[in-house]
Amino acid sequence: MNLGITFEEKILERISLNQYINFIKENKISFLEFAPNFKKYSFDFYKNIFNQVKILNIKIAIHLPHFIDESLDLTNYSKDMEIYFLKFYSKLNDLYNLEDNKITLVFHGAKYETITKNKALLKTESFIKFSLNYFYEMNYLVTMSIETLNINHHKVIGDSRKDLIDLINKFNNKSLGICFDITHDYLNLKKIVTPTIDFLNLINHTHIHGFNINDCHLPIHNNKILFSTIKLLKKNNYPINIELLICDNYLSELKEDIDLIYF
Repeated sequence: MNLGITFEEKILERISLNQYINFIKENKISFLEFAPNFKKYSFDFYKNIFNQVKILNIKIAIHLPHFIDESLDLTNYSKDMEIYFLKFYSKLNDLYNLEDNKITLVFHGAKYETITKNKALLKTESFIKFSLNYFYEMNYLVTMSIETLNINHHKVIGDSRKDLIDLINKFNNKSLGICFDITHDYLNLKKIVTPTIDFLNLINHTHIHGFNINDCHLPIHNNKILFSTIKLLKKNNYPINIELLICDNYLSELKEDIDLIYF
C-alpha cells in the first residue's frame, strides 16, 4: 500500500530528526508530503531531510505552501506573480532534481470570496496551464493535483466535485488530477457519498484526517464515519496521505492512525 504522512516540522522541537526518520521507516511510510516553509527553515534544513529520505527510497509530495506565502496563493495569481512560483519551483529542483525524481504537487484553487467564481476559475486555469507548460519545458517529473476543499471554510475552486471534473477534463493531461481530501468532501456533503467513476478516474492523490466541530487535521481514528471511504481508497490503490498536524501525543496518535490504515 502507498501510505504517506504530512511531514510535521514542529515535532522536531520535541524529538531529533533521526528519531522522526526512524519512526517513518519503522512504520513503512512510502512517501512524505512537505509544505516547505522557507521563511522559517533554511534550504539546508530541507536539503538534509530530502537526502535522508532519498536514501531510504521514500518518495516525496509537495503541498504548495500558500498558507505560508501569500504570493503562492492562486487567488493572487497573475502573469506578474509567476516569478514567485518560478522561484519556488527552482528551489524544489535544487532540493530534489526534478528531472530525475518524480513528485506530486498538491495545490488549492483560487478563492471566490473577494472576486467572482468565474474569475477565480480563470486564475486557477491560468496557473495550471502555466505550471504544466513550465514543467514540460524543463523536463520536470511533476504531477499536479488540485485538492477537494471545504466550502464551509472558504468559497474556493475545489469545493465542488463537478467543478473539479469539469476543470480537469478541460486539460486532458495525465499530469493533472484530483487530490481527494475525504474529510473536506464529507464536510461539504454532510454524508458519505461514493464518488462517480468519472471522479474516481481523475484521482491521483488523497488526504485523510480527522475533524471535530472546531478543528481539522486531527487524528482520524476518532472519525469512524470516514472509514468506509478509506476502504475505497485502499481498494483502488490510491496514494493515501495522513494529513495529521502537530497535536498532543502526536507520535502515538499518528501511530494509531497508521495501524488503522494498514489493518
